[in-house]
Parts: sequence; C-alpha cells; structure tokens
Amino acid sequence: MKKILILADKEDAHARIVSRALEMKGAQGIRWDPGEFLLKQKINLFLKPVSSIEIYTKEGSINLNEIDVVWFRRPRLPTLPNSIHPDDEKFIKEESISFMRALWSFMCESAVWINPFSSYHMANSKLVHLRLALELGFIIPNTLVSNDKNRILDFLAKNKCTGVIYKTFMPFSWQEEEGVFSSQTAIVSADFLPEQEVLQMTPGIYQSLVLKAYEIRATFFNDCCIAVRIENHSEIDWRSLHFKGKIPIGEIKLPNLIYDKCIQLMKKLGISFGCFDFIVTPAGEYIFLEVNEMGQFLWIEELLPELKLLNTFCDFVLTMGNRGSNCQYEPSLKLSNILDR
Repeated sequence: MKKILILADKEDAHARIVSRALEMKGAQGIRWDPGEFLLKQKINLFLKPVSSIEIYTKEGSINLNEIDVVWFRRPRLPTLPNSIHPDDEKFIKEESISFMRALWSFMCESAVWINPFSSYHMANSKLVHLRLALELGFIIPNTLVSNDKNRILDFLAKNKCTGVIYKTFMPFSWQEEEGVFSSQTAIVSADFLPEQEVLQMTPGIYQSLVLKAYEIRATFFNDCCIAVRIENHSEIDWRSLHFKGKIPIGEIKLPNLIYDKCIQLMKKLGISFGCFDFIVTPAGEYIFLEVNEMGQFLWIEELLPELKLLNTFCDFVLTMGNRGSNCQYEPSLKLSNILDR
C-alpha cells in the first residue's frame, strides 16, 4: 500500500477529499497539520548516533520512513498557544518556525514531493514567475513593482489608455462582522493612491489592464494538462464570479506552443503541479498572469463533472509523479463519489 503524507491545514477541503479518494484507490492518505505543533504534537529529531524523526499527533504517530509521496499542500506554520506570555511570543514563534522549516527541508528524502519544499519560495513568487515567463517568450502585461508614488503615477499616466490594475504579492484575508474578506486584483487610479508614507510600507504590483476575450485556468499534473476557458466579461478577477454564482467555464485545449512553455516554466521552478492563469485577448494573444504552485482545482470538476480532476490528481500522486503519463488515466473516480458519502 502506497502511503502519501499530506501537509495541510486540518480544515483544508482539498486535503480531506484527496485523502478519502486515495483510500478508495487502495492507498493511505496521512494528513498532518504542522500548525498544531505547539498545541497538540511532539516531534523528536535525532541526528547522532542514528538519524531519525518521530512525529506524534493526537491521531497517533507518523512513520516517515514509510512515506512514498509527500503532498506539500498548504501547511500552516505553528500556531502559538494562548498561554504564552507576550514577552515570549517573538522568541517562541521564530524558534518554532525555524525548526519546522528545517524539518521540511530534509524529512522524507527518499519520497517524491509535490511540490518540493526547496522550490517553495521561487514557486510562490509572482515576480519570479513574470521574470521567467519573459525569458521563455511568454507575453506579459506592462509591469511595475514599486513603493514610489512618483514612479507609480508615471506608470499610470503611460498606461492611461488601457488602465492599470494593482495586485498583492501574496493572498491576504481578514475577518469582519460581515464575514471573511480576501484581497483581489483591482483597478487603480491616481485618485486611489494613498500618500507616500503609506506606499513606502506597501510595495505592490502594478500592471496594464489587458482587454480580454476570455480567461484560461490550466492545471498541470506533470505533462498532463486540463484547461478550462472562463467566460469573464464583467470582473477584473474571475474569482469574484464565485461569490456571485456559477462561474461559466468550458474545456479548452492549450496551443502547443503555450503548453510547451508551461512545461518549461514548471521545470525552471522545480515543480510538478501547478495552475496557470492566462488572459486571451480579442486578437487571440495569450497573456501570462501567474502560476499557482498549489492552486485549487476541485472547483472545476464541481462545475464540469466530466473533467475528472480528482481522479487525475490521485493517479498522478500514485504514479509517484512520473512524467510521460499523457493523461492516460481511467476516469473511475468522481468528485461526486466523495461528496455524496
């Protein structure tokens, strides 16, 4: 029986669903939430005389020597207990994070990682994506990254005909009385900009607004690609459609040139799984936006049940991430099989 270690928040729906699906395929999905390290877990790391790692959670022990594949889904860093004195928080936080990152860097060395922790920082940098995309010949929007109001105003003026959008470097969410809100791509103007004192502390990504015919989300499982066309004519960020109802999507095949460049970019980033976002202009040009190395993908099968992304991902994991699969997977497992249980 193949054993897959899934590092993710205990509330992560993808981790929960994939774990159940792997069990239905005769494998074992072992979920570990490092966020609970300081609350409910014990970890022992021996280096000499014998190198070994022991992890004890409330569900039991995890034998890392038996792990075949590590799915580095979206693990949390350790959460601080409420009992910690405020004066000790900084020390305990930095020590626990340093330990956890060191542990991830060399645990399960004989297993296949999806994706490798060594690639994490590059693979999660939008600026790295854009630089590598340019090197590979992708078209990207006019782009400025800055905390300088004068340069930003100059960029806004030069791209006045198209307009300019603002992006954060990383997703950000916050809680209010009405619910949980998250940062999204937004149109920005000179009137929108705060003073230099605020911009000084908040560097951002500014890009020319691209006229779109439609958008594309292409999910790669090594060489295998499942792409959908997103009909978004009203929102700057298609994710906003999720909160307004059903997202209109349909299956589409990437042009060979775009497909090849995506594979090359994944190799440069050192990843085997990734979700690419493109805008296709009315002239048919593919504009590269970014690649999310641990993007959401089950929502696509929820909207288009004939696209078996859950089964494809599970088979991708169970074949140890080998290349050359060419999507030759039997669509035997459906997302509905899990959700209906």
